[in-house]
Amino acid sequence: RERAICTLYGVTYRDENCNKYVKIIDELEGLDICYKEDPMEPFIISTFKINAYPLKYSTSNSKKTASQTQLVDFVNSAILPYDPLNEDIYECKRMETKDILALLMRYINLLNKKTVSNFGKWLKSAKVNLIKPSDKKILTSDNEKVQLRSLYVMKEKFLSKLKFKKKKCKYLN
Repeated sequence: RERAICTLYGVTYRDENCNKYVKIIDELEGLDICYKEDPMEPFIISTFKINAYPLKYSTSNSKKTASQTQLVDFVNSAILPYDPLNEDIYECKRMETKDILALLMRYINLLNKKTVSNFGKWLKSAKVNLIKPSDKKILTSDNEKVQLRSLYVMKEKFLSKLKFKKKKCKYLN
């Protein structure tokens, strides 16, 4: 991300430039740096648009390792906490954490035998967008409390086009 920001401003990739220009980008509320095809041609656009069109815009975040960044980007693109106003790609669903895990496991090996509880903790620690809406706790027929979220989920035909290599990810331990 720092390299892309330095490229955007046309400055040499050095610590002092990174510190100066990353701060400027971070202060832009609702905007972030991204690219379409070539990471060496970054531009600034609204985060709403980045999330609404995940097949069109790519981002990078150097504060995490590449695998974790890919995973967070995949989840943030596949499942949104708000209406992206794009019915062609997203549909609204009420989901429990176990449903989210089951959906993602079709596209990402999140480690075998991953518990719903550990996955929920990872979602919070990774600051994945989908945990932002307030959860509604309901009582199931088994008298078990579960959290339901109204989320906008990318349709199956588009999920397979997202750029994430199916592999084990050590960040979900």
